[in-house]
Amino acid sequence: MSQSESNNTHFLKSPLKVKKIKIVEGKVPLKTKSWLIEKIYERTRNAKNLEQLWESVRKSSSDFLSLGVTKSIDVRLVEGESEESDSSETPCDIELRVIEAKGVETKAEAYTTSGTYETNMELNVSVKNTFGRAEKFSTSLTYGVTKSSSFRVSAFWPLYYKTIRGEGIDIRAFRAKYPHLVHSCHTESKTGAIISYIIGRHRLSYEWCWRDIILGKTPTEPLLSEGGHSIKSSVKYEYSVDSRDDHLTPMSGTAFRFAQEFAGLAGDVSFIKNEIDLQHNWPVGPPDYGWSINWVLKAGLLIPLNRNKKSMISDRFFLGGPTDFRGFEFKGLGPRLGNDSFGGDMLGVSSLHFTWPVLYTRTGLSLKSHLYTQIGNLISLKEDAGIGNLVSMMEHYRMSVGGGLILRYGPLRFELNLSHPLRKEESDITKAFQLGFALRFS
Repeated sequence: MSQSESNNTHFLKSPLKVKKIKIVEGKVPLKTKSWLIEKIYERTRNAKNLEQLWESVRKSSSDFLSLGVTKSIDVRLVEGESEESDSSETPCDIELRVIEAKGVETKAEAYTTSGTYETNMELNVSVKNTFGRAEKFSTSLTYGVTKSSSFRVSAFWPLYYKTIRGEGIDIRAFRAKYPHLVHSCHTESKTGAIISYIIGRHRLSYEWCWRDIILGKTPTEPLLSEGGHSIKSSVKYEYSVDSRDDHLTPMSGTAFRFAQEFAGLAGDVSFIKNEIDLQHNWPVGPPDYGWSINWVLKAGLLIPLNRNKKSMISDRFFLGGPTDFRGFEFKGLGPRLGNDSFGGDMLGVSSLHFTWPVLYTRTGLSLKSHLYTQIGNLISLKEDAGIGNLVSMMEHYRMSVGGGLILRYGPLRFELNLSHPLRKEESDITKAFQLGFALRFS
């Protein structure tokens, strides 16, 4: 070890003690409560040397930024007041200069709904940090490609116990209408509320929802029993992690989501619903070529708890669409009769993509191409079939191959694909050319 390296190591390991955490305000007074900022940086008081101090400052600043109420944070270390009893430790103070983010934020985005895999556009207006505790109030209006619409108001309050990042209470009230006349000859309306406790990657929610199924003029016989009102009262747990380098056109990293919902605490529906979404991306070839292999797996299982009553169409899975199961029409795969899709209780889909770049621009627009193959199925559970349900799932699988273009512009991923189904059922509805968009790759 050289003399300079030895001196640096000694400097980093030199004992010190944080005495005060000072908040320096600028011309504009801070909305954020000073006790909250001090709470976030409280861990810095445990630092014994400079190396530990900067690591604790880094973690605290990351936690502070994750609340979404700050634009930038400037941290400075200044000399603190010395005390005779602390002669072995260098006293220091931390000065924080905070620039807060805008209090009102407007955002437009697109996303794909889990379960139905419908692509939606959403306009969201959020008001942040009104009372200085990093709370968030928002209102959103959503419009789907099938002319569905919803209105939602929500509030989020962070909680401050042992941790800061991602911990809080989220309350949402919603009213929505989903016209499924083209694919299922009914319209569904929902009114309800969801309260969630969030900590890091975990979310625990309770939902109460009133659903109304209004049948169209010419429903097929299996749909006749689906009409009318129902009330769902359920508890849901979700876990998610995402280490992808990009959520629209990823080249590396993994995304995983697991959800389990139990309904039957009250209301008139009872079931257990499990969902898994897994994605892994590998860069291949020379580093500067931009080639990648993308693997996606989706699985779901809906188990009715009332043996005398089958699952309801509001809770089932649907499959098919330009960003879901390519080569099949939206809701064009699975249990159906004529033009009516009923949805299924068991879902399994796997897809493999090879992606390479075509064009990049400085405006944020990128054009890629991909080849893909997909295999999967969606079935209704038969009560006494047992393992036979899984056998049926594998025997009647669907498969498609194809290729197309991927256009990324801003927050959206557009796909223009040409697909060819290699295996299908007689009742399925296929579509060769498809155009779709989404907020993330799935």
